[in-house]
Amino acid sequence: MAPLQILCAATEATHALIAQTLLVDGAICHPVTRLADLEAALSPAWDAVIVTAIDGAIDPLLALHRVRVLSDLPFLVIGNYLSATEAVTLIKAGADDYLELHELARLPAKLAQLCSIPFGKKSNQPCTQQQLVALRQQLTDQRFQLYCQQQQIVQQLDRGLTRSQALAAFRFKVANATTVMDAVALLPPLCQAFGWDVGEIWVATAQALQPIAQWHTAPIQNFELHCSLAEAVLPSNTTALRLLDAIEGRLAAADAQGLQTVWSLPICVSSDGSTAFGHLGALIVYSRKPQPPQPDFLKLASLLTQRLGQLLKRQQSELALQLLSAIVAATEDGIINIDLEGRILSWNGGAERIYGYSAAEAIGQPIAKLIRSSDDRLWLNAALAGSLLAGSIARHPVQHQRKTGESIEVMMVLSLIHVQRRVSSVAILVKDITPHPGLDRLKDELISTISHELRTPIAALHGSVELLLSGKLGELTDRGQQLLKLAARNSDRLVQVTNNIFDLAQFAAGQVELLSQPCQIVELIEQAAIAVQPAAAQASINLRLHLQPIEIFADSNRITQVLTNLLNNAIKFSAAGDTIWLTVEQRSSLALPATFPIPASAESYVVIQVKDEGLGIPADRLEAIFQRFGQADASDARPQSGAGLGLTLCRSIAHRHQGHLWVESKVGQGSSFYLALPIAATVFPTQPGNTKGDRGVKNLLEVARGS
Repeated sequence: MAPLQILCAATEATHALIAQTLLVDGAICHPVTRLADLEAALSPAWDAVIVTAIDGAIDPLLALHRVRVLSDLPFLVIGNYLSATEAVTLIKAGADDYLELHELARLPAKLAQLCSIPFGKKSNQPCTQQQLVALRQQLTDQRFQLYCQQQQIVQQLDRGLTRSQALAAFRFKVANATTVMDAVALLPPLCQAFGWDVGEIWVATAQALQPIAQWHTAPIQNFELHCSLAEAVLPSNTTALRLLDAIEGRLAAADAQGLQTVWSLPICVSSDGSTAFGHLGALIVYSRKPQPPQPDFLKLASLLTQRLGQLLKRQQSELALQLLSAIVAATEDGIINIDLEGRILSWNGGAERIYGYSAAEAIGQPIAKLIRSSDDRLWLNAALAGSLLAGSIARHPVQHQRKTGESIEVMMVLSLIHVQRRVSSVAILVKDITPHPGLDRLKDELISTISHELRTPIAALHGSVELLLSGKLGELTDRGQQLLKLAARNSDRLVQVTNNIFDLAQFAAGQVELLSQPCQIVELIEQAAIAVQPAAAQASINLRLHLQPIEIFADSNRITQVLTNLLNNAIKFSAAGDTIWLTVEQRSSLALPATFPIPASAESYVVIQVKDEGLGIPADRLEAIFQRFGQADASDARPQSGAGLGLTLCRSIAHRHQGHLWVESKVGQGSSFYLALPIAATVFPTQPGNTKGDRGVKNLLEVARGS
């Protein structure tokens, strides 16, 4: 057996690599580097021809054509990462096989197979013509099978590429949908691509699901869109598809059409199915045949429902903004937006009606200049620099002027506008509270009615009830006594309410004259304590009084009225066994609270504190309780009733005395009311054994149940 004789068309470096591989098995490799040398060397003495497609020295396809014209020698191509298309082209052109450069270890075995002789040896006997024909036929069959396999691979690659392109195109269309209708238009191609027969999109309204789109194949007919309230059930919170068994009417209609599978996806804003914004609707698909969940369909349908959710949420937000804009434009109150320098950014119709300036005239103007406030305290600058920045909201009554120069009284409520956790501007709500010319007359008539038409009959009724309770008109049953006591308590309340209304009206009209005179604060407190002692004992409330003998110049009856009201309120909102402290101290004008409404009229003040252990007052109601009909608890469920006029009257009395009344409180820890009055005479310091200072501690000033 002679060694194989191989004609190798390659560069010197590549030929050396091939020759070294074949040398182990005794094969002889003769090199050529040009196509002309290859043609000249062709002869029946060679067992095979190798052409390399690595460095481009010889074109393998051209060399193959020349070899096939001149001989039938086995032809082998060695390449370096040949593409599938190049390999198939070479096989179709007549190449017997090809190898990659990194597969050179297989070269001896491949040559032996092509030459149809034992590996590394050559028979001395030439092949017969019949054997050559059989070998050629075998090689042709192998080449054909390889070609078919390559075609299948190419087709699979083409189909995968086409599907990937289609999926990418659908994702692109979903991402670029700018309206709900744009997204809805993608329903038909989605259903067609995955073999669904019917597709629907339903949107949730306030009461029901409403259909906005339906697509179906031609054979599906009379599958009308309808939905009653009973059928309007959104899909479950889960993101997985499930049978839509909640809408019985749709299932019945689907069954009548021969639709076997019904699946639904909820339309949500977030991709993870979060219901932070709630379900906005549902995408429903139907099929005549069983449809298992398809991963590609789930991905694309989820993208579509997510985009629909975003567009629907944006649509709802735009409608809400339009509605809010319409409300702002239509409201009677002025709504103004200003920047932090006081320039007007927006100006609604209410502001136009109040001030007389149009939006075009107002926007861009400094608000303080436009409305020409008569408030010397520069309310806007103070609000922006101080209380507004601290509490976010500030209320301030102020005198303004219209465009015509007419003076008006308005209540301004300022609120901070935060953008990305930073204050960007200020919103101002303006309410015209200018008294109507006819209101004074109506108020006077009402006060006159209360004074003459209500106070007299109420006093007579109260006296009659007291007379019946005295027993002078005969004995009553226990039930009768209970009813009369109830009537007496309510008549007392009526008398107090009518008196408070009358007094408030008198104070507001400036018709109350204070009978001021020097008086001892201890005596006034004792009178108030004696007045509330029965109520405190009945409620099992302890009173603790710590006093200083300080002389003030005041109307003793009015100050006693204030103290009595404060003590009654403390008793009313305390539980059995609680303690109420009444303390007197002297403070300088510099130690008064920042909320003191008027400049200090004296160097020092007496501050009377009434402290309880009751329910406490919410922080947002601390000022409201001093307004007319104000309550710490404005709900119908408050434990204690009252007209809400007592504290208003008490503050009015304090202000007429150049003083002030305020409260500090924490919910659940009780309240402390402070009455500050200017001191007009000498202070008598407390000393050990001073009967004035100790009187309240030793006897009257401690009132407890059973004492």
